[in-house]
Amino acid sequence: MTKFSTPSIIVILIVSCMHAISAFSSSRLHRSASASLRLINNPTVTMSNLEEIAKSSDGQDKGKKVINVLCLHGKGNCGSTFQKMLAPLEESLNSSTSSGGTFNFDYLTAPFRMDAEADSDERMQWWTLPPGIRSFNAKKYEGFEASKELVNNALHEKDYQFIFGHSQGAILTSALLTMKESDNIFTPKSNKNENATLLGFILNGNAWPNPYSENLENRQHQNEEEEISKSEEGHIHSEYESRSPQVLFVVGESDKINPPEGALRVRDAMERGGLQVNTCHHPGGHAVPIEDDKALQEMVDWIKNII
Repeated sequence: MTKFSTPSIIVILIVSCMHAISAFSSSRLHRSASASLRLINNPTVTMSNLEEIAKSSDGQDKGKKVINVLCLHGKGNCGSTFQKMLAPLEESLNSSTSSGGTFNFDYLTAPFRMDAEADSDERMQWWTLPPGIRSFNAKKYEGFEASKELVNNALHEKDYQFIFGHSQGAILTSALLTMKESDNIFTPKSNKNENATLLGFILNGNAWPNPYSENLENRQHQNEEEEISKSEEGHIHSEYESRSPQVLFVVGESDKINPPEGALRVRDAMERGGLQVNTCHHPGGHAVPIEDDKALQEMVDWIKNII
């Protein structure tokens, strides 16, 4: 039997303790990393299972809900470039102590290249137009259905609370909002997500979606007919109807690409059609006014006030 001196025993005990601590730390690190990888690799994470991931990573419920925002870029951009543009908005929302949750922004990329022969997907568009034609005077958006399907698929995969559309992405959103209920992908019935909690739309640099003029112009008439019908039938409003999504129009007074009157025309038509609208005016141009502290704070406050 080997005999150890007292100093030797102390050294052995210290080494054993160090090994135990190291093993425990590695185990904790592995569990945390596993939870993070599940989040990164799962494109269909929802509000409920995201909270479960948070619980399993450290054994505690942080008690914060996840607020999902789907972002649709403008013509000539893509999801990654739009993400860089909106970074200050993301940061402002997530740094707010009164937001009541964590904001997760997802960025779709349009399906059509500006240059069909280009190898890069950085300059993209939601539809194509003949030379010299703009979205506000076009007779048709070639490829619109493909873009509609792309957005619809995103709504199938995750429960989004907000849609942020810029320029052509805002026009796309406006056109989709004009659809009848049976074709409107933003309603729970249409996107087959009965638990959808879509709260609002932010539309920056918007313009009149000309091929869908009739839909927009008829919204007021359709809304009046629906209200009369519901009244006559003693209709009981559903939870979705009683909290229908709101729309914030962000309008640059110096916008030379999509002049302000186009966005205001869309706003007025939607308001006549029964949607609750608000307007954020700023002195800038076409870009999202993330460098305008007043406008940025107005967008943040609008979002926080309806969640």
